[in-house]
Amino acid sequence: MRTAEAMFVHPNTIRYRLARIEDALGESLASAFTISNLILALYPQIIGRSAELRKLFEGGGTAGEGGVHTPTIRD
Repeated sequence: MRTAEAMFVHPNTIRYRLARIEDALGESLASAFTISNLILALYPQIIGRSAELRKLFEGGGTAGEGGVHTPTIRD
């Protein structure tokens, strides 16, 4: 599972977290309606961090706190 590799966690961790999100929402993340609602709900948060996210994804990964490598899409 590429997501698990990118986040340096076990694939079961990703499955568990997605299941917890679905439980909290009471909806399936396989639903386009649910995903579109999540995007709209998170949009202000995403816009507020746009400069930070752009720097992260365009500038390559940087060392975060404690010197831990922060992966980018290209890693």
